[in-house]
Amino acid sequence: MAQPAGKRYEVSGFTVEVSRGSWSSLDDQANDAIGFLKQHESALSSLRAAPDVEDMRLDFRVNLRIDRKTVMAQFDYFRPELVSRAGGLGLGLEISIYPVDLEALARPTHV
Repeated sequence: MAQPAGKRYEVSGFTVEVSRGSWSSLDDQANDAIGFLKQHESALSSLRAAPDVEDMRLDFRVNLRIDRKTVMAQFDYFRPELVSRAGGLGLGLEISIYPVDLEALARPTHV
């Protein structure tokens, strides 16, 4: 077997989509995540126990609801079942908050 060509990376990672729930429904995403954790508990435990695995987390995408006019603060909640299952498997929980119109904001204003 030939050696791989190119630079060897010291750090690697991967992403797995566990929910296609709406950004506006954290509860739907959490339900999907709980199902994923139940279904893949053994594999996730094995991965967590693998040498050099430093970080495992569930990342939830959430719409930024703060508009500074009608909404001044944003609070999101994870049910204890999700926190318990994720924590028991050594997974952290992360919320990535984006403005609803992120795609429009990212488009160039001139062509």
